Amino acid sequence: MMDLNDRDRNPPEIQSLHDFLSFHPMYQHQLAQLMGVTTSAVEKWSRGDRSLTSRTLTQLNTLHERLNHNPELREKYVRTAQCAVC
Repeated sequence: MMDLNDRDRNPPEIQSLHDFLSFHPMYQHQLAQLMGVTTSAVEKWSRGDRSLTSRTLTQLNTLHERLNHNPELREKYVRTAQCAVC
């Protein structure tokens, strides 16, 4: 069984756009900006109109690692739920 420390050291590999966005929820235009693609490309991946290439999956995995290890970058792009009670 994997504990949280193992998961933090070895985050699971991203296999799809859904995987990436479940770890790093953000707007499509933000992901497009980070990846250097158009918002239209991200929209097509999201809808399934265009398949992710192995190169794109590699980029998503690299971005996944960077967001996990760079709190400033993560804070700038990743949306977090606001506490309704706070």
